[in-house]
Amino acid sequence: MITSNEIAPVGKVIKSHGFNGELAIACNADFNMEACDYFVFDIEGIFVPFFIAEYRFKDSTTTIVRFDGIINETAAREFFGKTVYVKKELLNETIKTEVSLEYFVGFSVETQQGNLGTVDNVDDSTANTLLIVGDKLIPINESLIDDIDHDKRILYMNLPEGLLDL
Repeated sequence: MITSNEIAPVGKVIKSHGFNGELAIACNADFNMEACDYFVFDIEGIFVPFFIAEYRFKDSTTTIVRFDGIINETAAREFFGKTVYVKKELLNETIKTEVSLEYFVGFSVETQQGNLGTVDNVDDSTANTLLIVGDKLIPINESLIDDIDHDKRILYMNLPEGLLDL
């Protein structure tokens, strides 16, 4: 079984490509594609590997991929918008020390007020990146993070008083 500790997010599926099940993947991390046998997707809370049948680069950030067993556009559509993960050892050295904020999706958020819930998504559409926890928007900043328990998937945060009342 693949665990979240073994993988890192490297991009998202942005659309299908053609009619034979190929997918366009926008990659935002530097990793060794030649050594990558499979991409991992979160399917109903379980990390599942999908083996790469073939791939080609469309441009510097987009890769066209066809997976074993995904043979038509209908099957490919199930992957739209999904985060793409690879084994951490495939990341280039400069990236291994950095953590993509998408990594925290699924983490429980603990504050001085107690458990706030689980990170549902990350909103990086503005200059201030936000964690979406239920109906709460929490700014993400290193100074607000007290600790991270990667094994238990808990993000311990120290939030300013009144922030959650906004």
